[in-house]
Order: sequence, then C-alpha cells, then structure tokens
Amino acid sequence: MATINATTSQGGYLNQTQAIASWSWEDICYASSAASDTYPNSNDIYTQASYNVGRSATWGCGRGYLVFDTSVITGTLTDIKLKIFCTDMFNLVYTPEAVLYNSTSPTLSTSLSSTDFKNRGNQISDPFTSSGWEWLDIGLNGTGLSIAETENEMTIVLRDWYYDAEYYTNFESPPGIGFMGYFHNEAGYIPYLEYTMTVAGYRQIVNGIIPANMSKVDGIAKASISKVVGV
Repeated sequence: MATINATTSQGGYLNQTQAIASWSWEDICYASSAASDTYPNSNDIYTQASYNVGRSATWGCGRGYLVFDTSVITGTLTDIKLKIFCTDMFNLVYTPEAVLYNSTSPTLSTSLSSTDFKNRGNQISDPFTSSGWEWLDIGLNGTGLSIAETENEMTIVLRDWYYDAEYYTNFESPPGIGFMGYFHNEAGYIPYLEYTMTVAGYRQIVNGIIPANMSKVDGIAKASISKVVGV
C-alpha cells in the first residue's frame, strides 16, 4: 500500500461561534464564512457542534480541512482510507460523531480562508467516533475513491455528522457540547491517505512485488516478464 501525507500548509480549522440570542443553528450551519475564527496550518483541527448554555449562551460549529496531492495516483484504486490521529473527544449531553466530505477549497495553491466554511461537497465516508488518543482508519466511499482517482488534488472536510452535515435532513440543533480533536501538523502524526491500486493491463495487484515472488501475472509466466511498471 502507498501513502500520501496531507499538505498541512494549506489545511487547518474553521469555527463559527455566535450568540444564540441572534443566530439560529441553521444560520450557523449555512453561514457564508467562519467569522474571525480561521486557523490555517494549525497543529490541531476539530469537529464541533455545540450548544453552550454558559453565561453568554452560544452556538459553536467547527470543521477541519485537509488537502492532499493525489496526482501521484496513476492507476485504478481498489481501496483508499484516511488515517488521522484523534487526540480527544468531549461530550456533554450527547456523544459526537464525525464524517468526511469533499470540498473545492482550500487547494494546493490556495490557502484556507474563512469563506471556505460555506463550501459543501459530497459525503465521502460513513460516520465515525472515537474516545480519543488513537489513530483512526476511515474508509472512503465510492465517491471519495473516484475523486482521489481522477483529480490531481483532494480536499477533505471533517464535520460533525448528525448536527452539522445532516442538519438539512433532521433539522435538529445540538442539545449540548460535543467535539472531537485531531492532530493536523504535529510531527509524527501528520494525517495521510493510504491506498491500494491496480496497474492498467493486469488483473492482479503487482505494486511492490518483485518478479521473483510472482508466479503469474494475468496468465503470463514470470520468466516471460522483463518489466512490471518500470521495475
């Protein structure tokens, strides 16, 4: 399997926090920007959907952004996963779940901006959760696989699943505080894509296998193979 590290200089974290007295949760979810809470190239990113009933009652919605150079993927993908380290999970009233979406920005050439908060693509994973301090292994669905396979770059947005990403379906606001944190630009914990691909012309995965260890490739005896993808 091969890997692609996130280009951390282009990703980061956006958060929208507003007073409940003047903003609805729908206003928060569909805001055109993340107000002033923009953290490009941040060490940590978060998914958050919170109802804070403290002295000044507020809503809070946080989304994490990862950018990958997928131009190195030149074959047909059979599997692709996001590997990311979850640092912690905090729940008050409800247990948060997160989900992956794609986005058109930020990109490899355009840094994270507060207005990226409004960009919404397609869901590219099943919901997931964690109790924290562990590597997560998040499989991308067919949509995510297709984007990684055909596009030269890929932006992944981590969002709270039920109250943020699914708001347009259930129209429910968070009943309490819930967030999950992840390392983004921490040495030894950079998020990465792990993928497996086949090579055009062969029905068997041959990446990383030397000819001496092959018995047959698509019915051709190994003695008859001089090169396999330039190796």
